[in-house]
Amino acid sequence: MPAGDLRTRQIEALKASEYWISGKTRDNGRTISPLKCPECGQAKAWAYSAAPNAINCNRANQCGAVVKLSELFPDLYQKIEKEFPPTKKDPHRPAAKYLETRGLSKSLEGLHYEYWKDVRKTGSGAVMFPVGEPGKKPYNGRLISPPPGEGKTHNWGSTAGWFWKHPGREYDLEKEILVTEAIINSLSLDENGLQSIAALSAGQDPGNLGLSEFKKLTAAFDNDPAGRRALRKWKRHFDGKAGVEFRAILPPAGVDWNDLLVSWGQNARASFDANRPEYEFQGRLALANSPQEYADLWYEWRQVPPGLFDYDGEIYFAALKRVGKEEVLTVAKQANFICEVNHFALDATSRDRPEYMYNITVNPKTGRPVSFIASAEDLGQPGQMSKLFLARAKSWWAGERKPSVQLAKRISETRAPVVRQAQRVGYDADSRCYLFKHFIIKPDGRAELPNDKGFFEVKRREYLRPPSNGVVDRLIKPERGENDVVSLYTKLCLAWGDKAAVGMAWAVASWFVHLISEALGFMPFLSFHGEPHTGKSSLIQFMQACQGYDGEGLPMIRANTAKGRIRELAQRSSMFCALLEANAGESARMDFDQFLTLYNFGDLQVRARTTNSLETQTIHFKSTLAFIQNHEAFSSAAMRERVLSVRFDDEALSAHSKAVYDELKTIPRSEWAAVLPAVLRHRQTFENKWLDYFNQARRELSGLGNVRLEENHALVLAFHRIFTEVFHIEYDLAPAIRGLTKAKIQEVEAKPSGLADFFFDSCFSLIRNKTEEAKCCIDWPGLQGIGASREPPAAGQLCFSLNAVMDLYGQFRATVKDLQAALRAHPAYVASNKNHRYAIEPDGTRPTKKSWFFDLAKIPRLDEDDEDTEEGPDDAEGRPPFD
Repeated sequence: MPAGDLRTRQIEALKASEYWISGKTRDNGRTISPLKCPECGQAKAWAYSAAPNAINCNRANQCGAVVKLSELFPDLYQKIEKEFPPTKKDPHRPAAKYLETRGLSKSLEGLHYEYWKDVRKTGSGAVMFPVGEPGKKPYNGRLISPPPGEGKTHNWGSTAGWFWKHPGREYDLEKEILVTEAIINSLSLDENGLQSIAALSAGQDPGNLGLSEFKKLTAAFDNDPAGRRALRKWKRHFDGKAGVEFRAILPPAGVDWNDLLVSWGQNARASFDANRPEYEFQGRLALANSPQEYADLWYEWRQVPPGLFDYDGEIYFAALKRVGKEEVLTVAKQANFICEVNHFALDATSRDRPEYMYNITVNPKTGRPVSFIASAEDLGQPGQMSKLFLARAKSWWAGERKPSVQLAKRISETRAPVVRQAQRVGYDADSRCYLFKHFIIKPDGRAELPNDKGFFEVKRREYLRPPSNGVVDRLIKPERGENDVVSLYTKLCLAWGDKAAVGMAWAVASWFVHLISEALGFMPFLSFHGEPHTGKSSLIQFMQACQGYDGEGLPMIRANTAKGRIRELAQRSSMFCALLEANAGESARMDFDQFLTLYNFGDLQVRARTTNSLETQTIHFKSTLAFIQNHEAFSSAAMRERVLSVRFDDEALSAHSKAVYDELKTIPRSEWAAVLPAVLRHRQTFENKWLDYFNQARRELSGLGNVRLEENHALVLAFHRIFTEVFHIEYDLAPAIRGLTKAKIQEVEAKPSGLADFFFDSCFSLIRNKTEEAKCCIDWPGLQGIGASREPPAAGQLCFSLNAVMDLYGQFRATVKDLQAALRAHPAYVASNKNHRYAIEPDGTRPTKKSWFFDLAKIPRLDEDDEDTEEGPDDAEGRPPFD
């Protein structure tokens, strides 16, 4: 491909970005302007037409940012190796294209460099420069697109005692030679027509490099602590050395010579010459022998005192003071450390009241660095600054009001990244990314790892940090194994048949619930229910693992408080939450109808803020729910209409399904966790097709008798069809979905919806499940296997202890008072608050309890469709007996 192809791709990336202003941005052949500055957001920036390698802000005093396109569009540069692969004629082509993106062209003439593929098994190639003769040790270079956590520099062989010089240049040894740390910085100066060599490391000992042939050396290291230390070391080495003229220049802090080359473009040499006095001034500052000399140099050059400044690992403050008739520049130490701002932590839980925290690292002159979080309140009180550093970093700060205010100002104005603290895992609406503990999935479906600080970049200098709540600790890091999505899905369906297909389709739909909520305004719940030990919990555990969660779900037990459950449900976004039925006697008294509004994405909780205004704090519901229970505890028709019910029973179990299940258990959770990222690689397909597929499925199910239930089931069918289409799976779920829809409609129409009838149904559920504790709180004539001394209620009557049954079952939507009122109003009501003796308890006692009595004949037969039990047909009173 011609060299111009790279520029074309850069222009296309700019045009497709937010930095190109539609209708305003023009390319006049020399510059492209106006562009939106990535830093300040003002339409005052520009880029060079011939080589748009950076966006430059014209607001020099307010911003002046120079932002490389490689930072704005990393994908563009990460694809260099794929889009410009090596050829037989040009095996080092990717390296050449990479060097072009660094603004290098003339300096490539006569240059020896090589392209090395997959260096350090990082997946990234590298451009490597021979330091000695080509093909011999050592080599020094850098990775083209290093992954997060990998260093960019790469050496082959030891570079100690070696320096690099351009093999295509004849050096004039009587003229100035600029010494940089890195080869690319040296090439950047060569591009300007300057003579340059590279020391390859700031830690090099100049006495071992054999530089005696050079008569005029100018150190041009990076303006960072390592570079300034190296500068002082080189100055000590060359001081007084005969025959060598030694000088120093430094670029502005935070940039290197290549950064400046990219921003200078066609005016590179003129810009360097114009700014040379400033670079020399930066060099003099770095070589100052004392804080006083540093302040004097600053005042001489800038004509103002430096105020707060760092020197030799400590902080000083310089100010003019009047002594007699003269003003004297005085310097005083303020701290035994220097500090840097790592990032600004943004808590945007309340959009109207965002709050920034300051993540600061204190580097003592002696001792280990300490990082801590400071609030605006901490930094906004100058008188408390000493206490802040003593308490948080075991370091002292002696600054009075003015130095303390300047330190707070310095901290707040630092160009550190903004890191937004996420409150949920899953879909993040602001960035349109899916956030997890170990990775983030971008809008285009690509998964990216966090940087070395654990943050995920979502926009220019904007980062996301995963929440630190409990749900994060249970997230699994996905890994590819022998089982891909198709293999895992096939095995689930072999073990559970249509149940697994329905569950997985519903789970996939829940990963796009932010789209469903916006378009439809509802999302059905899922209910796995039926006999114990039929695989309900196992299937939901595998489904949880598919979305990267290790565990079954949240048990509905008394130990989990209502506030805790609310926060647990709020911690996920576009992921499902599973609620597990607890064992008898452990269940929390759940108001299941409180979930009614969550079907339409109602809020989990609204609380008043502690202010005198009308402000409230709302906890939003962003996910959906799966209920795992032996008996469906949905008391009203309205609640049952919002649930997809999948019943489990013993008949579905077989030796074959058991063998598949045993195989599933051996698959590592990390392989299951790869399912969601695999689905989101096809995110655009799901987003573009799901609504059309839903409308088609809704038309197929229409006319069955209940529009809401038809739509609930159509949604699952739609996502199942997209899922199987994307992964090339042949599975027609339509007949099973149609059957589920019909059965659910019959259930909703036939099942009583009264609170009292629901309570009766719960009583008989305890009996059907052979709950031993139920014998001690539920009774009627003909109940078998209790003993001759039993005192049954009157013929045809049911009696029970209300409190004991509620304690056993636990999951009721109403209070005791509401339930008592409903029971008294029921046609079957006979009496209440009468003593009754029940079956013998395990400890040998026969309890007498205050009980309620009802006419069995007037209680609807809620289980009339149940098959006869192994113990025989239903007894005369219409209920199956205990063993």
